[in-house]
Amino acid sequence: MTVITAQHAADRFREDRAGPAFFADWLDVLFIHFTVDPAALQPDVPFELDLHGGQAFVSLVLFDARRVRPCFGGPVMRAACRRIAEHSFLNVRTYVRVTDEPGICFLTEWVDSRIDALLGPVTYGLPYRRAAIMREHSAHGCVTDRHRRRATCSADAHASVAEHTCAPDSRDAFVLERYTAFTSWHGLRRRFRIWHEPWRFVSVPASVLDEGLLADRGRWFDRATMAGAHHSTGVRDVWIGPPRFIDRQAGAS
Repeated sequence: MTVITAQHAADRFREDRAGPAFFADWLDVLFIHFTVDPAALQPDVPFELDLHGGQAFVSLVLFDARRVRPCFGGPVMRAACRRIAEHSFLNVRTYVRVTDEPGICFLTEWVDSRIDALLGPVTYGLPYRRAAIMREHSAHGCVTDRHRRRATCSADAHASVAEHTCAPDSRDAFVLERYTAFTSWHGLRRRFRIWHEPWRFVSVPASVLDEGLLADRGRWFDRATMAGAHHSTGVRDVWIGPPRFIDRQAGAS
């Protein structure tokens, strides 16, 4: 099986003349992971699931994006992008493999930026939905959509515990160290790659209270079992590549 490390991800960007399209900081990141029966999840995913120990995984990822800035257009473009430079996310992602390249596929993403909610689907094929996201502290967030459906994610993160990186070939590495995203929007399949330093994190006890927000976005949540959680102070200067269209049959299940 192909394994993409942070070093491999950086090398790919250096070999690609286009380079990254954006830089960003992803801060105060809470990952909450669930195992799901692959047969129950696959109908909701447009690419072949990537499994670990025969199980499919879905992760909720709550984080703040800061200093989002384009790598092109100079000061004028950076000034134009100031309104999307800082926002919060809750994304729901699963793990896929397309032509033997491991990556993530977003089932849905909530963002508290109106502009991002409009631009994300058109440019990158991202399934953005606008919602209010309130973060009381770095490991807690409450997301409320326009229908007043809500999900609250919370973890007990102790600042005194030292962060560490993943062990190679571990389950932690399977759900954290991913450097490609695959999207499908109105039948258009895209791929974009990222790079950042390997995640540094602590394992934490976590909880999710769903008041209709998650259950409304697919059948997976009712059939899921919580499998653990991680908290990270984040990664800075993330490279975000441009979207590339891929073959309609790539990774088809």
